[in-house]
Amino acid sequence: MPICGVVGCSKRPGVDKEFSFHKVPTIIRNQGDETLKLSEERRRLWKGKKAYLHDRTNPDWVPTLFMGLPKEPTRNTTASDRFSRVSARKEKRKAVEAASSLISLKKQRVLFRDAIESSDSESNCMETDIQETSNPPSDETVKHPPSKEVQTELTRDHIQQLEDDNKAKLFTSSVPTKGIYSFSYYENDPERVSFYTGLPNIAVLRLVFHFIMFFMSDNKSLSKEQEFLLCLVKLRLDYLFKDIAYSLDVSLSTVQRSFHDTLDLMNVRLSFLVKWPSRETLRNINANEFSQRFWREGWGGRTSDKFITEKSGILQNLLPGDIVMTDRGFCIEESVRFYGAELAIPNFTRGKSQLHPLEVEKTRRIASVRIHVERVIGLVLRKFRIFDGIIPLEFVKLRNGSEVPTIDKIVKVACCLTNLCASVVPFDQ
Repeated sequence: MPICGVVGCSKRPGVDKEFSFHKVPTIIRNQGDETLKLSEERRRLWKGKKAYLHDRTNPDWVPTLFMGLPKEPTRNTTASDRFSRVSARKEKRKAVEAASSLISLKKQRVLFRDAIESSDSESNCMETDIQETSNPPSDETVKHPPSKEVQTELTRDHIQQLEDDNKAKLFTSSVPTKGIYSFSYYENDPERVSFYTGLPNIAVLRLVFHFIMFFMSDNKSLSKEQEFLLCLVKLRLDYLFKDIAYSLDVSLSTVQRSFHDTLDLMNVRLSFLVKWPSRETLRNINANEFSQRFWREGWGGRTSDKFITEKSGILQNLLPGDIVMTDRGFCIEESVRFYGAELAIPNFTRGKSQLHPLEVEKTRRIASVRIHVERVIGLVLRKFRIFDGIIPLEFVKLRNGSEVPTIDKIVKVACCLTNLCASVVPFDQ
């Protein structure tokens, strides 16, 4: 229980409600020399109430009670007066600053209003001024100068400048932000379109946008144009979501939601671009028209090629007499023969000194066509850098209300967009 240290004092906490008890100030040694000096000075003194260490103007910072020691002249009254004056000055300064801010804000509103009104009636004012200057001023006008409410130190040129600046700001705020997330950035520059979106030109870019824009939901933070372009830029260059959010000055969740919504829409609306062709179409296809014709869901890295091929459903499209080209690692000969098709594998010299001339010719014919398949598959991987790195775990999981992982949607949309571009196979082959 704390007690009073004054000799002969019988005050106790809990009994005498009008008194408060505070411990003797401690010496602070871990906050610098200045704090140490102040705390030592307080240690030697005594105060009636608790005061802040650095508040030297507070009258309670200095001792007011002396425990049995001879009294010395104090400046208690002077310190109290000084503290009151300092506090009054602080309050007055705050009031003046607040009043100045309100007056300044009011003046700005009046100036902008007067500037707009003067601009709307500028021609009428000029004609009126000419007519008034032709007549001599009346005595009433001279005797009664304008009141303070209509006086201003601003000239007409200054007001006109303020009006022009205001109109420029309003115009700038109404114009969409220039950048890679605006169609205006790609006008008359196919290289920009190809670099940022993977599509060949602005015409194809707008065509895809108009094909899906009527099915896009409205977003308060982003326009449909920005949502569409950020999805393409993410697929093409694999920008971080946070980087896109900083560029568009929106939240990270807004960018992620816009990307997934636009990706879902393109996955549905552009799915017709990847379709297994009819038998007649296959006969008419030449090397110059190689494109993506089949795709299936992704599998883990430890899944075998044979398992993926059998589960993908591509073998069900085979007819008797078809030829399937594969590498040596695909052990699917039995599965292909089950549908009456033939497996074409390049010959190799394992256990042989050299290949037979017929085998060499067969391998050459297979390789001449197989190179086009590798080019088309490689084009998708090179065009969309989102496949370069490690696939994020969130792309593999199912999102709420979705039956297809995000990575499968990305692969399908990438194949659809690739089919909108020119063939990677040279036309002279």
